Amino acid sequence: MKITGDSDWQVDAVLDIVRKKLAGRGQSSKVLDLSKEKVVSNLKTTWEIPFKQGLDQPTAKQIAADIRANAPKAKPQIQGDLVRVTSASKDELQKVISLLRESDYDTPLQFVNYR
Repeated sequence: MKITGDSDWQVDAVLDIVRKKLAGRGQSSKVLDLSKEKVVSNLKTTWEIPFKQGLDQPTAKQIAADIRANAPKAKPQIQGDLVRVTSASKDELQKVISLLRESDYDTPLQFVNYR
């Protein structure tokens, strides 16, 4: 997404509107990658904001380590840009989901049940 405005506060105002629209659609604002800097040229401010997709490798490893440490019966597997967790007990899987919801990662997490 590319936001262009006359000043920094206009770009920030548009970003605030985008965050409200994301919240209205049930999405987390963590999906926006705000690491790039704003570019000011010709009295215009431009900010390119990419969307995050999937998990990066360090975050996936951290999630898998947290699961192994707190839920020993659950088995996490890193598969590309996702972490798959298997267990014989539904209670253990629900424990993992509540653990991950309580933890604060820099990416939004989604939970899918394959049963």
